[in-house]
Amino acid sequence: MQIAKIALIGLALAGLASTPLAAQVGAGPLTESELVRLVVAHPDWQAVESARRRAADARAKAAGARPNTEVELLHEGADGFGGDGTQDTAQARYSLDFGGVRATEKRAGLARRDADLAELDKSALDRAMQARRLFQEVVGLRRRANARDLAAARLEAARTVVGLRLKEGDASQLEFSWVDAEAAAARTVAARYGAEAASRWAELQAYLGPAAGTYAPPSDAPQPAALPPLDAYLAQEASGPDARRLTARARAAELESEALGRRARTPNTALIGGVRSLDNPMGRTTGLIVGMTVALPFSGGPRAEAAARAADAQGLRAEQRLADATRRNAVLAAYALAQRLDAAANAAPPPPRAMIEAAEAGYEAGEIELTDLLATHRAAADAALARIELEQEAALARISLDELTGKIAP
Repeated sequence: MQIAKIALIGLALAGLASTPLAAQVGAGPLTESELVRLVVAHPDWQAVESARRRAADARAKAAGARPNTEVELLHEGADGFGGDGTQDTAQARYSLDFGGVRATEKRAGLARRDADLAELDKSALDRAMQARRLFQEVVGLRRRANARDLAAARLEAARTVVGLRLKEGDASQLEFSWVDAEAAAARTVAARYGAEAASRWAELQAYLGPAAGTYAPPSDAPQPAALPPLDAYLAQEASGPDARRLTARARAAELESEALGRRARTPNTALIGGVRSLDNPMGRTTGLIVGMTVALPFSGGPRAEAAARAADAQGLRAEQRLADATRRNAVLAAYALAQRLDAAANAAPPPPRAMIEAAEAGYEAGEIELTDLLATHRAAADAALARIELEQEAALARISLDELTGKIAP
């Protein structure tokens, strides 16, 4: 059939024209998994992660550290010791930990470190999810552009046939102009989708680091695997960065409250040792200094501080329980949505090429009017776009589900 032959040639040319230059010279298109790897390996993000890990380690090391030993050196007159002269004193003060205060503070510092690292993991997750959503936008826009390009190629093939029939007197100038306008409109829509895709692709380059410019834009996404069971998502949610961060914060507050309570109940004790030399009529005498200082916990300030921190810990535990329940319900809702969208995307019919070919054959044979042919083209284009949008919504639903459960990679 004449229209079919011209359409095949037009589709081939359209496919070549819509292929990115980078892809034509052999650069592979970016995949979603490779994108996540590049996001995590970005040099600037690696610098941020390294600095924040060092800071968390340093804070944990400082928590519960023993106070510095105080050394006191004195040189003073000694008139009160039987004659003119001087006395020199060198002594050190060493703090003791009888109540396990510093050990508890150390445990609290480690819990704080766990919270800091969970917050860091959450930051990496947020960055990866932003990149994955942007990736899906690029894929969806490029698929829309390609679909409209294919529709325009078929319309241009039909325009050629109408032009031939116009020369033979079997079609009118109005019909030719009508097909020409439909083809031009399809090309315009394809160009708009392509421009939006290029803009999103430029935004996505910022996530690629040194690899920016070495990958071709993704034109399609692979068929997603079957949705894992709900129990797998719920188990992963319980160990995700949000859950770990809130658990560690509450645990740290509880340990800090315990340390303050121990400090409020335990005398602050320190040993003193040193030597003292002084001048007297018999010459210079040197002796040892041994002593102890005990600060009795009579003040109510530390107890009040411990009570305040205990209240903070109770609030954080309540916040953790509330967040866990909210996040679990969000996972259930997101999973149900992902299931429905996956089922709808799988049930969506493929592009109705057979219907278009039948309409083209019918028009060539004079069995249908041009209006019927153009209506078939529009219906086919709308069906293709609807399927693309549905598949993109399904992909975004999975990303939302991964974000809730802390799953960084697709």
